Amino acid sequence: VATTTVSCNKTPTTEYLTLQEIIDAQKADPILSTVRQWVADKSPPKTIQVVETPPELLSYFKQFNRLSITNDALYRSWHCNDGTKRELLVLPSSLILYVYLILYVYYEVM
Repeated sequence: VATTTVSCNKTPTTEYLTLQEIIDAQKADPILSTVRQWVADKSPPKTIQVVETPPELLSYFKQFNRLSITNDALYRSWHCNDGTKRELLVLPSSLILYVYLILYVYYEVM
């Protein structure tokens, strides 16, 4: 079981993440920094060693055509059933628990 630590010093009840903080976390993330380089170069590696590659990186490799960088942030496109397309901000693993906490607090208040 993988563990995730929250590297953010904010309190979920009062402070939210800025886009720049997410971008900085993307750049610091070992998996996403590699993926960001692929997207910036407009080319994933020609081959990838499936056995030696972390599963997260392999997943991004398989979805390369859905990835883009806009305003320095990494996004993945999502095609909805109604034919529309949405760009989803890729969240680094270090911020997942933090975002869950924000959502939990938000829905507790409502």
